[in-house]
Amino acid sequence: MAIIKNVYDSDTGSTRSNTYRFTVENLLDPMFLSLVKLNKDQNKVWRRNVIRARQVNELYYPHKVTSMTRGPRVDAAIQKYGKKYIKDNPRMRRVFDQNLPTEFATSFDIYVMKDHIQFRKMKEWIDSNIRDRKNWLKIEKSKRDIDNIEYYDQILTPSGV
Repeated sequence: MAIIKNVYDSDTGSTRSNTYRFTVENLLDPMFLSLVKLNKDQNKVWRRNVIRARQVNELYYPHKVTSMTRGPRVDAAIQKYGKKYIKDNPRMRRVFDQNLPTEFATSFDIYVMKDHIQFRKMKEWIDSNIRDRKNWLKIEKSKRDIDNIEYYDQILTPSGV
């Protein structure tokens, strides 16, 4: 069951995050799944409208749903690496401070935020003046492949040759 936490900070008089929506115990929660489906449908409508109009409006963005794992991080490190290893390597005690793996999470905070990457890709496609979006995607993939090949050639060739 989803829980909506009080995100109001009485010290500063504001919320901790404008993008926070609610907290769930697992990612199979019906409220979370319905939010993902609703977001997917909304983004589909946004893309269809952008493709029809061939213009992107700065006022309307696609959105993405993300989750942040929550739970006891030190206990997760002990569970994964063992108490003796953590005691011998004190820095490993805080190994999950930045990123707690989902298998150790006790809950998930759900956030909905603007998807700037999807917005930028649609804007680049419209600015390219290539009519067919599928062809544009193929061209962009080819450009990335060429850049990757040139990058690896630069790394793998011995210097001074």
